[in-house]
Parts: sequence; C-alpha cells; structure tokens
Amino acid sequence: MIAKRMILALIVAALAAFPVTTVGAGPNSDSAGVKASKVSVNTKMKVLTGSWIFTLTAPGMPPFKSLFTFTDDGSLITTGAFLVPFGPPIGVAVFSAGHGEWDKIRNGEFAFTFVVLIHDQNAQFVGTSKVNGTLQVNEAMDSLTGSAHACDLDANDNVLFCFDGTIQGQRILVGS
Repeated sequence: MIAKRMILALIVAALAAFPVTTVGAGPNSDSAGVKASKVSVNTKMKVLTGSWIFTLTAPGMPPFKSLFTFTDDGSLITTGAFLVPFGPPIGVAVFSAGHGEWDKIRNGEFAFTFVVLIHDQNAQFVGTSKVNGTLQVNEAMDSLTGSAHACDLDANDNVLFCFDGTIQGQRILVGS
C-alpha cells in the first residue's frame, strides 16, 4: 500500500515536470490567444517546462504529493520522500528520485515515462518502479490533470504489482 503511494507520488512528480509546447499565435499568446506572461515565448511556447507539485490518487490509498521538474529538452526529474513497507524478504523499501522523459502528444497534452530505483533497508538493489502516463495542461498553464500507470519490478524485471492513478498538479511560481 505504501509502495503504491510512493509510486503514485513519483508519477505526480514526473507529470509536473513535463514541458508542454504549442505554436504561438503571437509573441505573447498561445494558439488559443491566452496571454503567456510567466512563460517565455519564441516560435514555440513552453507550456509544461518548469517545476510542479503533484497530488497522486490511486484506489485504496490516501493521496500523496511529489515534485516534478520538466526540462525544455524533454527530460523529467521527480522527487519525493518514499519509505515503503514491503512484505518479506524486502521489508522497508527506499525509492530513489525518478528520471525519465516527456513529449508532446498534441497542444496541451503530454506523455511521460520515468523510472525509480528501489533498494531495501540494507541498501541492496531490489528492483525498479516504472511509471508512464499522460498530462493535460490548462489554458492558463498553471495547473494540470492526468493519469498514470505504475509497475514495480523485481531485480530481474518480473512484475511485482501494477496500479493506475490520477494526477493533479500546480505549477510552482516565483513568489508563490
């Protein structure tokens, strides 16, 4: 249950970090004419690029939070504090930061994938958590929603369990 919570938090963090691009209608607006005062505009407008705080929700688990940073080159970094109790022989599992990529599907919609390393309480590698999903950014480019699918795999890439979750995110802004 805690492992699922941590994976969901990582998904949320990853989603918040994804950059979004749309072709601008003018020097300070996106294709829908929305003013983009907080986002730099060139030929493409960066919609997802930046840092976000995500709230991830999955069935049977309380919501949890994670941080995501989406870079303009398509990289994704997620962070969160995750200690998850697993059954024997693993015991308490420690989840690393997540690293991955994101890409634009269409205006305002993005896909992402990231991987997290899982170690036991003795710092022994026990597997990975792989997360992928989609995000939709609002017109103001300050919040998003999405969905994610996560699977924890053992050290031999055998699936331990998988689950789906929903994501809500808020952009982290200067002065907020």
